[in-house]
Amino acid sequence: MKYAINLHPVIPVRRHASETSEMTTQLLFGELFVVKSNTGKWVEIKNVADGYSGWISANMATFLLPATFFQLVESPVFPLHSLVVQVKKEPSGQLLTLPCGSLIRNFCHAKNSFSIAGRDFSFIGTLDNYSLEQNAERWLNAPYLWGGKTVFGVDCSGFVQLIFSLSGIQLPRDAKEQSQYGVRVSFGNTQTGDLAFFCNENSQVVHVGIIINNQKVIHASGKVRIDYLTADGILSSDTNQLTHRLFSINRI
Repeated sequence: MKYAINLHPVIPVRRHASETSEMTTQLLFGELFVVKSNTGKWVEIKNVADGYSGWISANMATFLLPATFFQLVESPVFPLHSLVVQVKKEPSGQLLTLPCGSLIRNFCHAKNSFSIAGRDFSFIGTLDNYSLEQNAERWLNAPYLWGGKTVFGVDCSGFVQLIFSLSGIQLPRDAKEQSQYGVRVSFGNTQTGDLAFFCNENSQVVHVGIIINNQKVIHASGKVRIDYLTADGILSSDTNQLTHRLFSINRI
């Protein structure tokens, strides 16, 4: 088995080994993964954090020695809270723009820098830190993108997974699997940070959002937006129509 890390701002992960295959998720900077198979041009990978699998272009993987990989797995890590942050590669001075949720390892506060697998980076500017609700609201109007995990395009479960990761909570990638976490609470007992799950006509979970201010939900539908939450589901703040049918409310 081979081990690798993403040292690009973001890597698209596709369902099949083809540029035309749908993107099912993304790898953000600093995410570790294992290589399950290799066609030469494409590698099938499994994200260490959430177990999600797919295909990426082989030339985007930074392969690691097993000892380095497991050292990074155990090393202190924190996700970026800022929507975008610029870092500089040392000593070349090349700039990278990293998205929110990128994983920083071996951070040196004194030098405002970090090192990964023998590569050194320094931050340009200071780092931000926010509450879960503040993090969620800063994503307002980010466009919807199936498989996306950045402020430039995100889907409903990717949005929830990323916002919770900023608080140190790792959730699965898809809404259906996320709905199996936490404990269920009644509609009248909700609080900020609870997850609201929504289903289709076959009672299958197909959508998720984060409850804020008790009677509102922030979610990615067309864009990241805030709508009203009722005992029946989501009531659009634009049309006052029911758009999603409530399945459950879970407290993580």
